[in-house]
Amino acid sequence: MADEEIVRLRGMNQYKRRLIIIDCSAICFIDTMGAEIMCEARKFAAESCTDLVYADIPEPVLDVLLLKDFKDFLPMDALYPNVREALKAAGIDRL
Repeated sequence: MADEEIVRLRGMNQYKRRLIIIDCSAICFIDTMGAEIMCEARKFAAESCTDLVYADIPEPVLDVLLLKDFKDFLPMDALYPNVREALKAAGIDRL
């Protein structure tokens, strides 16, 4: 394959979005340090053309994530009540 063809293909893949859904149902506690990591992970994923969303977040964890300091980095469209809703929002209706 010619070098210019490889560059062209890489350029096409650059704009392909991916999705990662993290099921948070097993998390029973999080502090502000953990919430910061979740924000950083989302930012890192965005730099790689990947949407990172969180689903099925227990109430005590959600309370920490909804603190003012984290709302800008974890908007409501990144938080879903369950994995099925996150998939549905992404346009994936079947597994």
